Amino acid sequence: MTQNVNKIKMLSLLLPLPLKAITCNMAMRAAEASSNTAELIEGIVSRIKESVQLVAKTNNDFAEVADSTSKVSVLMKEVSNATVQQSDGIAQINKALLEMDTMVQNIAASAEESASASGQMSAQTDQMKEVVDDMSIMIYGQTASSDRQSPSGNRPKNRDQMALLQ
Repeated sequence: MTQNVNKIKMLSLLLPLPLKAITCNMAMRAAEASSNTAELIEGIVSRIKESVQLVAKTNNDFAEVADSTSKVSVLMKEVSNATVQQSDGIAQINKALLEMDTMVQNIAASAEESASASGQMSAQTDQMKEVVDDMSIMIYGQTASSDRQSPSGNRPKNRDQMALLQ
C-alpha cells in the first residue's frame, strides 16, 4: 500500500500544482480507504474465525446432546424392561397369593369336616361306652335296675381293671 502511495506521489511531481494537490489528496484518500478496507477485512476475518470456532463448539455441544439423548434412551429402555419384569413378578406374587388363599380355604373346609367328624366320633364313642357298660352289666350279672356294680361290688372302672378280671 505504501508503495502505491509513493508511486502516486512520484507521478504527481510531474503534474502541475493544482493537479498535484488533487492527485495527492486522492492518493491520501485512496490510502486511507485502503487502510480502512484492510482493517475491515481483518475484522471480518477475525469474526469469521470466531464464527468458525463457535460453529465447532456448537457442533461439539450438539454431539454431546445427541450422545446424552442416546444414553437417556438406553436408560429409558432399561427402566421399561425393569418395569415389565417387576409387573411380571407382581403378577406371579398375586397368583401365588390366590393359590395360598385357595389352599387356606380348603384347609379350613377340611378342618370343619374334621371337627364335624370328631363330633360324630365323640357321639359314637359315647354310644359305644353305653354298649360296653350294658355288656359289662350283662357279663357281671347286674340288672338294669341295680346300682351298676359287679356282683362282688367291685365293678371295673377302666380297661386295666377289666383286663385284670379276665
